[in-house]
Amino acid sequence: MYRQPVRPIQGAEDVLTQLSGRYPLLLATKGEPAVQNLRVEQSGLARWFDKVYVLNEKNAAAYTSIALEQKIKPPLSWVVGNSMKSDINPALQAGFNCIFIHHPHTWDFEDEEPLGGHISVDSLTSILEFIT
Repeated sequence: MYRQPVRPIQGAEDVLTQLSGRYPLLLATKGEPAVQNLRVEQSGLARWFDKVYVLNEKNAAAYTSIALEQKIKPPLSWVVGNSMKSDINPALQAGFNCIFIHHPHTWDFEDEEPLGGHISVDSLTSILEFIT
């Protein structure tokens, strides 16, 4: 898996281009910091993010900590992700608005029932209907 070339999801650069400068863009990922930071750099998308957080675990406390550090008000902010377990549910618990992007190759381990209201879309570009 780590030797596979990093390819951004279709539409990622277009979406980030439209959102950058209008909103602070933060990336939260989990895993081994050296590996994750390298993968973000290899994707070519690092330049769009104000800060990249490589977390040991994505949970409500981590999202709350990021919000406090960045002086973000969760009810006025969005978390976008393709994992109900690691992206959407912890962010909902931390008070964020959430957009779940269905992705057919998300690990089964990341599936779980949503803990609250959120928006579901089938493509990254669809988030622009709700955020811009």
